[in-house]
Amino acid sequence: MIRSELAACHLVVAFIRTRLEPLRKRSERGASAVEWAIIAAITVALAILIGGLIIKKVNQQQSCINGTQSNCTGK
Repeated sequence: MIRSELAACHLVVAFIRTRLEPLRKRSERGASAVEWAIIAAITVALAILIGGLIIKKVNQQQSCINGTQSNCTGK
């Protein structure tokens, strides 16, 4: 019984080593697809944030020019 369990363990270890060996040898340079997706998501979020701030400021200045806003500071 112990021999069959030991043989099964050796078989599983051999299988795992066979599956993992190509992953160890593969050497990728640069960022992976997941890293690029995260970088792209952060960049898009920043662009949306900056665009929203610009639109808000433009609308405030438009209100000042139209005279519909009373507290215009000119900044």
